[in-house]
Amino acid sequence: MDHDKINKWLTLGANVGVIAGIVFLGIELSQNNEHAASQAKYNMLQNQVSVIAQISSSSELGEVIARARASAELLPADEVRLNALAAQTVYFWKWEFEEFEAGRIEGLPVEAWRGLFAGSPVPLPISRVWQPIAAQNPAFAKFMTENIVN
Repeated sequence: MDHDKINKWLTLGANVGVIAGIVFLGIELSQNNEHAASQAKYNMLQNQVSVIAQISSSSELGEVIARARASAELLPADEVRLNALAAQTVYFWKWEFEEFEAGRIEGLPVEAWRGLFAGSPVPLPISRVWQPIAAQNPAFAKFMTENIVN
């Protein structure tokens, strides 16, 4: 029996196995990246829909927003609700921006953010609450200043 030939065949088999493993790993990574991107898009949708769901499911919040739209006097509790909803919105934006920066989502709804910042269609006091939240991520703060606020 020729041990040298057997060793060469075993080495060749091991090398083929390593190459097959690398190919398999590449396929797995690609699938994982697709799944992560899909999950990020779904989470972004959930962020956008959750504010709408919150408003539509709470008659109190709906009334507060209606009073704010009519420029009626707001109670301190109304201000707290609107500030909390505005802060929640900015936290969602921050998350979406970070996902965009990481390459997991393809774009940001900048025009919609500008509208909300300006108070349309929901009069949220985003201009009062955004800076401390944005300061947690300097790149987000810069993005907000350059693309939403100004």
